[in-house]
Amino acid sequence: MGRSTTTQKRNSKKPQGARLHPSHPAGNTLPAASTRCIGRERELADILAYFATDPGMPPRRLLTLIGAGGVGNTRLALEAGWELQSSCADGAWLIELAALEDSSQIARAIASTLGLPMPGSGNAEDELIARLENQAALLIIDNCEHVLAACSRLIGHILADCPHIRVLATSQAMLRVSGETALKVTSLAVPDKDAAIDARRVLRYHVVFWELDLEPFKAVLASIEAVLSITKAESAWTEGESMTLDQAINYAVNYAEELLR
Repeated sequence: MGRSTTTQKRNSKKPQGARLHPSHPAGNTLPAASTRCIGRERELADILAYFATDPGMPPRRLLTLIGAGGVGNTRLALEAGWELQSSCADGAWLIELAALEDSSQIARAIASTLGLPMPGSGNAEDELIARLENQAALLIIDNCEHVLAACSRLIGHILADCPHIRVLATSQAMLRVSGETALKVTSLAVPDKDAAIDARRVLRYHVVFWELDLEPFKAVLASIEAVLSITKAESAWTEGESMTLDQAINYAVNYAEELLR
C-alpha cells in the first residue's frame, strides 16, 4: 500500500495535549473495571517499568502481551492503562479488535474509538496517522492475532510517524514490529485439588477461581465471604491450620448453611 509523502515525514514538534475525544473527561478514557485484577502484580510491575521514562534513553513504545485466549491479557492491559493514563496527555484508549472481521478496517476502528472523524474515501491509514502525529496517547490494541499482518503493518507506521504514541498490544503471537518487546502472560497457578494447603491460600485461590469465572466455585465464593464476615470464623481460618481444598470448601459451605438456619 502506498504511503503519502505527508505521512512519511516525522513531526518533531512537541504534542500540544489536545484531547482526542471531547466526550471523555480528561484522565478518564478507559472503560471501568467489572472485576478485580488478581495475581498479576509481577506482570503489572513489568509493564509499568517498561513504559517508565528513563532520562537519556530513547522511549520504549511497543509492548505486546502474549498469551492464549482467556488467560487475562485484556484485563491486565486495562489495569496497566489505568495506571499509565495520567502520564498520557491525550489519554489511554482501548481499541477492541476481537469482533473485527475485515483487516482493512483497523485504522477506522482506531479512529472511531478515539473520536476522530474519517473521510469516506481516501487512505484511512494515512488519515489516521496525520491526526495522531502530534498526539501523546497510549493505544491499548486488543486481540491482534486474527488480523496480525495488517495490525503489525499499521502499528509499525504509527510508531514511525507519530513519535509520542505508545502501544500496548495483546495477541497470541508477536507482531514482529521494529522495537517490539514481548511479555508472556501465562495462566494463573491453582492448587492441586487433593494437596494439603494452608487455609490462607484457600482464600486467595477462591478469588482467582472467581475472577476466571469458573462456575463450580461461584457458590464457594459466597460461602467463604459469609464465613469471613463472622469474627469467630475468621479467626479459625487464619490460624494457619492445614486442610485439603475439599475440606476448606466444605467448612465454608457448612458454616454458611448454619448462618441461614
